[in-house]
Amino acid sequence: RHSSLSILGRTTVPSKGIPKSQLNYYLARDYSRNDRVGGSYFEAQYEELLQGEKAVEKNITNKAGQVTETVTTFEGEPGKDLVTTIDSRLQAEADRIMEEKLLELKAKGSSQLLDRAFFVMMDPNTGELLSVVGKKIEYDEDTGERYLIDYSYGAFTTSYEAGSTVKAATVLMGYNEGVIKPGTVMLDAPMRIGNLRLNSLFNENGSMMINDLTALERSSNVYMFKIAMGIGGRQYSSGMKFSLNDDTLQKMRNGFAEFGLGVPTGIDLPGETAGVQTEPDRDAKLLNLAIGQFDTYTPLQLAQYISTIANGGYRIQPRMLKEIRKPSEDGQTMGSLEDEVEPIILNRISNTEKEINHVKEGLRRVYYGSKGSAAYVFRDFEPT
Repeated sequence: RHSSLSILGRTTVPSKGIPKSQLNYYLARDYSRNDRVGGSYFEAQYEELLQGEKAVEKNITNKAGQVTETVTTFEGEPGKDLVTTIDSRLQAEADRIMEEKLLELKAKGSSQLLDRAFFVMMDPNTGELLSVVGKKIEYDEDTGERYLIDYSYGAFTTSYEAGSTVKAATVLMGYNEGVIKPGTVMLDAPMRIGNLRLNSLFNENGSMMINDLTALERSSNVYMFKIAMGIGGRQYSSGMKFSLNDDTLQKMRNGFAEFGLGVPTGIDLPGETAGVQTEPDRDAKLLNLAIGQFDTYTPLQLAQYISTIANGGYRIQPRMLKEIRKPSEDGQTMGSLEDEVEPIILNRISNTEKEINHVKEGLRRVYYGSKGSAAYVFRDFEPT
């Protein structure tokens, strides 16, 4: 019951026993004060399956009250063996790559704020977490030397502004709200709202008509801004005084929540955060929400969100428990299967299959389109 992967957790040592904050809980379940218990994450979540049952002995005494014999009335039973969803070879390779790339990026200029990186791979059809990697840069207090720590639990306990990654959800939300439909064309050109000048990074000064697929392929900020404005009951005009309907923020957050953005993923581990949502001090900040630069999301929420699109619209609970098996008899061969965990569907998004497939095409173009924003890295990549 030990691993260097921090999300698998740790057990307490006998000298520490049960943490004081959980003492009454475990004593009520026939634990002893010095029993080892799961102290964090996977170990803590499934403690009662891992712990097993103690042997029970009965003392036989004579008339003088002296113990003359001790009889075992129950032999006890070791805890169940739990099979996790993590692919150990994939995890090891992802771990190696993340360490290498994080240090490589850190060595470049303008990287003062860079101190961590995450990689989450989830089966979109089952919710099984195949790999969860988190790396964080720390510094030795005495030498100042840089080193890396395992930060895998940060994938669901810390959150960040995700940026353009959320744009597929914005487009699908636009369909739901009747602002656009598959194929809708809008002008991408710099926008002027009061004193603000807003533009797409790929088109800082030009003017072009683009549809939703091109908006995803080239990562158009302006297209997403106009979707948000439509949700808020407004149509853009240059120099306009900006305001949106009062229910716009809630509509947008409800739309993102369908994909798992801004709400708990339901992972079978303790300590999950749902991200940070604050009240915008002006309506214009809702435009930033549409391009992932206002609310914060966890790396795991992002994995659940994109999996929801990948599997045709079903938000599935991510999990690390795959199977429960009876204790191994020889310590090497797994015991017989006792239970296999089934996928849990949390909700179905409101979009039609046609709309989801249309957005999938836009996402594919990000990697393989002639002007895809990530095509310079992935255009020649062929999955094996």
